[in-house]
Amino acid sequence: MNEALKTRKSGAKNRRPAVIDIVSRLQRADPQLSLAERQVARVITSDYEAATRMTIADLAAKAKVSQPTVTRFCRSLGCTSFADFKISLARTLTVASAYLKSNRVFSDDAGQLAHYVMMSAVAAVRECLDQIDTSTIARAIEAL
Repeated sequence: MNEALKTRKSGAKNRRPAVIDIVSRLQRADPQLSLAERQVARVITSDYEAATRMTIADLAAKAKVSQPTVTRFCRSLGCTSFADFKISLARTLTVASAYLKSNRVFSDDAGQLAHYVMMSAVAAVRECLDQIDTSTIARAIEAL
C-alpha cells in the first residue's frame, strides 16, 4: 500500500466531523457527549461570546468539571485542544455575526430578505475569492 493511502487511512479517525462550524458540531455531538461534557456544553451555549474569553480553568470551574474533561470535550468536537476550540468558536461567531447583526427588520417582505441573504452570500464568496492564494492551489494541483 502506498504511503499516501496509509496516511489517509490512519488519519481517518483523527479527522474533524464533516460539519461546517463548531456550533453545529456542538449541537450534533450532544447525544454522544458524556454527562460532564454536556455540562461544559451548557456553559458554552449559554454565552458563546464569554466562552471565547474564558481560560480552561474558568470554563472547568463554571461547568463544575475538571480541566481534562474540558480537553476531552474539545476533542469530542474534533478540536486538538482547548485553544483550537476557542479559535474555531471565535471564527464561527465572527462569520455568523455578519449575517445575524444586520439592519434588516422583520417587516421586510420575503423577496427583500431573500435578496439580502443572497447578496450577503455573494459578497462572502467574492471576499474568499480575493483571498485565495492561487500559487499554493496550483502547487497542490501539480502535486496531485
